[in-house]
Amino acid sequence: MAYKFQLGEFRASGSLIQEGSIESDGTLNLGGVTDTALDVANDSFYFRDATNGLMRRDTMVDYAAAIAGAGLAAASGVLSVDIDELSALGGAGLHQTQDHFMFSDNGTEKKITFSNLQDAVFADVSGDATVAAGGALTIANDAVESGMLNDNVISGQSALGSAAVAQADELLFSDAGTVKKVTFSNFEDSIFGNVSGDATIAAGGALTIAATSVQGSMLNDDCISGQSNLGGTGVDDADEFLFSDGGVLKALTGANLYGWVFSKVSGDATVASGGALTIAAGAVEHGMLAEDIISGQAELAQGGLAAADELMVSDGGVIKRYGVDSLAKDALALTTEAAVADGDYIVFLDGSSTGETKKEALADLATLFAGDGLTAASSVLAVQVSGAVKLASDKIGITGSFAGTGLMALGGADAASSIAVDIGGLSALGSAGVAQSDEFMFDDAGSLKKITFSNLEDSLFANVSGDATIAAGGALTLGAGVVEHGMLAEDIISGQANLGGTGVDDADEFMLSDGGTIKAITGANLYGWVFSKVSGDATIAAGGALTIAAQAVENSMLADDAVGADELAANAVVNASIASDAAIDMDKLDGGSLASTLSDLAQGDLMYAGDVDDSNNLKSITFSNLEDAIFGNVSGDATIAAGGALTIAANAVEGSMLNNNIVSGLTDIGAAIVAADEIIVSDAGSIKRSDVSRLGDFLGGGAGITVTSGVLSASPAQTSITSIINSGITKIGTDAAQEYVNFGQVDEIQLCVDNSPVLVASACAVAIEGDLTVRGTTTTIDSTTINISSSFTFEGPADSHETILTCGTPIADSTVHLPQMGAGTYYIPVLAAASTTSITATPAELNIMDGGASDSSVTIVDSDQIVINDGGTMKQTAVTDLADYISGMNVQNIADSGTIQIGMNYFSSLGGAEACTLPASPTIGNIVYVKAPSNCSSTNTITINKAGSQTIDGQTAIILESPYAGVSLCYVTGDTWSIF
Repeated sequence: MAYKFQLGEFRASGSLIQEGSIESDGTLNLGGVTDTALDVANDSFYFRDATNGLMRRDTMVDYAAAIAGAGLAAASGVLSVDIDELSALGGAGLHQTQDHFMFSDNGTEKKITFSNLQDAVFADVSGDATVAAGGALTIANDAVESGMLNDNVISGQSALGSAAVAQADELLFSDAGTVKKVTFSNFEDSIFGNVSGDATIAAGGALTIAATSVQGSMLNDDCISGQSNLGGTGVDDADEFLFSDGGVLKALTGANLYGWVFSKVSGDATVASGGALTIAAGAVEHGMLAEDIISGQAELAQGGLAAADELMVSDGGVIKRYGVDSLAKDALALTTEAAVADGDYIVFLDGSSTGETKKEALADLATLFAGDGLTAASSVLAVQVSGAVKLASDKIGITGSFAGTGLMALGGADAASSIAVDIGGLSALGSAGVAQSDEFMFDDAGSLKKITFSNLEDSLFANVSGDATIAAGGALTLGAGVVEHGMLAEDIISGQANLGGTGVDDADEFMLSDGGTIKAITGANLYGWVFSKVSGDATIAAGGALTIAAQAVENSMLADDAVGADELAANAVVNASIASDAAIDMDKLDGGSLASTLSDLAQGDLMYAGDVDDSNNLKSITFSNLEDAIFGNVSGDATIAAGGALTIAANAVEGSMLNNNIVSGLTDIGAAIVAADEIIVSDAGSIKRSDVSRLGDFLGGGAGITVTSGVLSASPAQTSITSIINSGITKIGTDAAQEYVNFGQVDEIQLCVDNSPVLVASACAVAIEGDLTVRGTTTTIDSTTINISSSFTFEGPADSHETILTCGTPIADSTVHLPQMGAGTYYIPVLAAASTTSITATPAELNIMDGGASDSSVTIVDSDQIVINDGGTMKQTAVTDLADYISGMNVQNIADSGTIQIGMNYFSSLGGAEACTLPASPTIGNIVYVKAPSNCSSTNTITINKAGSQTIDGQTAIILESPYAGVSLCYVTGDTWSIF
């Protein structure tokens, strides 16, 4: 072997076997490594572990599995495309140009947009319809046959609604087997041409009643409705109405009429003949009160509630007044319940169960609860996370340049974490069409395969069903009965050849939906059905004959020359009934001869009245106007507006008018009373409204009662109560079976918790059941002897820890004295273990252990002993044992990348170039020895590295490169090692 030292370099000849780790600050060259073919399934490779910087190895199989991203699968170290690795599209639609498919274009992998793929499929559609690029389907001319029409082709259309059919609107019909269109005008005129009888209808719709067709029985009696309307001028008291008095027609003035109407008013109110309305005593019930009966009053000022003010209450269903001073004596508190929110306060006892009642914000309480790992904000606790969550990985960082066409590397630019299919990296198909033999990639039940565009297209066509089917190759066939109304174009009729002026023949056919079934109907059947729907003043027979009904022709329908002078019956008008001024006298009317009696007046019904402002001329008036004229005369406690709305006057409802159910009959509030609710208050005799909160403010004026937002509560600290003496008091507490003070026992007082005494005080003794806690700075017990059954506990100042003074189980009577010391502060020594052994050493002997004690010169001999800690047990040992131990030295078999220890360090063998590091925190005078093994050489070197900022004779490292080479180093001063 041979080795040599040189400043800045260590060189060793021969092979070097390094057992520990080797760290190189420079470049490590492996020029002698043999180049060979890679066995993917079995070979491994070395990589630098990012977590600790060490070189590690892994198999190519694991490497392939690590980099296989979405769309790729790894098997035995080989990557392959796996469509099952990709996420499903889900509910999102395919984008026409941004989404791509991967396919084989005559053996070359390319990408194609969904738009181009779709258009290639559409291009192969033929038959009854074709599909243009983009998806527009066009049904061929004459392709829609009767069997293809759905029964809802008419019934499924939107209804015409209230809009009239325009003359230019068109209908679809069959003209002797040929489908044509006809305008509604022509169709209508064809129907009108078939009308005959009492009237005819010309083209365009003008109906002409034939001469001598209107008979007497056809006339309607419009003697009232034909008069001019009174309108809004109002009825005067002197105006007259026509009425039947026991069958005799008479005149009735407006004043007499509404006086008679008022006399019929009864119940909760009466109306005098002049219109003055008076509400009866006790008549106003709860249902008559408006919602603003309180809120509409003048508001009582803050603090304006006085003891003399009065409230209205229901006393067992009877309305009574109630003084505010009485309520203050009877009420205890008003409480509400609401959700707790940020900014709210809670009430707590400060210090103990007997402490003062104080309030604290919820936000402060949340801050108190927020311990380690929690944070509080706006009264809400949340877990606090520091920094970002990172996933540690020891996989190799690689460049993504190895990803070829259609693949991409995921991760950083030079630290790819996986490989995924990148369809965006493929060249676009462009404008070239997809050939039938082009190929696509698809997942066949988990197995990735290729498929030609022809097979793919036919697979798509095979899945087409419903209204049409597409055969292999693209021929589309519409199914029978599949063409529904929504499929028809708007020009399904207007696009047909026009019928023109030829007219519709009776044998021509129209298409209709018969209960949802498409059928043909002839023109004759159609207009016959139309005529059957005519009703009212005239009817039309199936052939078109129109007949006017009896009593159907009214005055307004007649032309001036409708009836000639010679066409009236001789006795149609009695001359004696006509006055000289050509008017009909009232006494000529026979009211008792009317055929029917009116039982229900409607607002629009007409009545006759003589208008005194118009020379008592007879005019008609609606019942609505008559009624409003009567309402206009109502006065007093209430008025009635036109239409009948009755309004009670302000201050009109007096106490005697109120019904006893005005409160008890109301719907219950159904929830707790809140401060903003309102009550009725008599403010020194004036009715006003007041918030409930003001009532609380008034009631809370007494000593010991506080008010918060109108809510009363008893103050925790009662200062006004000076004495409670009552021989009848037996218990005071929260519950008779829970916590209370018991005065019911003779000559003693019991403090009870959970219905059991915990403290009993009698004339000469106090007995405590359970633990006694005394708070304060000084506790004085004036007693000669205190018997303790177990221990004393000294509580720490923060209530976190305690010191317990106790004793073991006595085995005999013994006395322990506290030492008699001078003035000062002293501490009782403690032992870590229980023992029955007494300490026989004197205090002077124990004081020798004090480091500050004065030393004395002594000659150490072999028989002398020292005190030593033997694995946690204090023992005496001879000084000779200590001398033997000190004369020895630490020895370690150091490993690669190990740390040198003080003493002897040797390498048993080297597995190549290895390294070690000097101690990081040596003491001046420490010596280390490093010994190389037999296989140390210029290749199997040992590098001794400095630690931290240390140097080795000015260098950062030394190298051993000879068999059995050795070196010793001494730490001579701060951060400096020297070779010896």
